[in-house]
Amino acid sequence: SIRPIPGWHGLAAFRQVAREKLGIGTTMLGFVGDLTKSTQLLDRVIGSIEQRGGDFAEAHHDLGLALFDLGRLNESVSELREAIKQQPTFPRAHRNLGRALYRVGDLDGSIAALRTAIDQREGE
Repeated sequence: SIRPIPGWHGLAAFRQVAREKLGIGTTMLGFVGDLTKSTQLLDRVIGSIEQRGGDFAEAHHDLGLALFDLGRLNESVSELREAIKQQPTFPRAHRNLGRALYRVGDLDGSIAALRTAIDQREGE
């Protein structure tokens, strides 16, 4: 299974945005280790950022990983696709999309996403 915590990429940025732009205090951020509550908080943060016209590919990616771990695979795929839409050269998101697509039975989509991840890694 894909593990977003610990070593959750983008977590520091997520916390900074939550604190500085949305006024979410450290008490609310204290439950970031709880996947269900984390997905709810990430969803709120993403919505707020997008209303202001910003992109937050890392947050969509992290939400996709959390949803994957919760077994909410279709939602995970959607969030990972949004991350890629916002940041097309995001090899980790392509790799994790490939894993999620595999789990929902989309083998062709999985292979394509994993190939893109490999191609992007080779280009770095």
